[in-house]
Amino acid sequence: MAHWSLDSVAVDEDLFPKHNGTEVSPFPNPHILGIAQDLLKGKTSRRLGTAWVHVDLVVVQSGKDSVWLRDLKGFARLDTLVTIPWKAIGEKGVGPGTQAIPLSITLPLDARLFRVMETDSMILSGGTLALLERDGAEIPLDFRTSKPTPKDEIKAFISNATNSILDAMLNGWAKSLN
Repeated sequence: MAHWSLDSVAVDEDLFPKHNGTEVSPFPNPHILGIAQDLLKGKTSRRLGTAWVHVDLVVVQSGKDSVWLRDLKGFARLDTLVTIPWKAIGEKGVGPGTQAIPLSITLPLDARLFRVMETDSMILSGGTLALLERDGAEIPLDFRTSKPTPKDEIKAFISNATNSILDAMLNGWAKSLN
């Protein structure tokens, strides 16, 4: 199980064409309005920016020993449409019980964002260096698992990302008035 949250969104500055310095209109740029309309329809034809996503991967360790995970990273593949790289934030010790491993994802905001809803399955693959003692020998460990795509979580994430993009676009337009 995982808990997703959108940390922040940065909209590419080239979405806002530079003015020639003579006059700034108080009205939104028609180009920007077109991008916003497409976004609300769930489509885009260009890269809009970057999203930084935080995921807490919930791990249940049923054993009695602890293990340390170093350099944990991998990919989430959503069918054959989207591949999302991820990595753990720092080294993580996993002891008995339920714990969260924080993951960081940098996601380009482009047409692939909306194609995620077309997927039915997710394949998680990656690797780590496992240590039985904090300063012990490193044991390479690779993994691969699949599961159904959590449609409700992805729909909520896309909605949140879309709203964040629109807010950033509005802020960019407002800044161009100054």
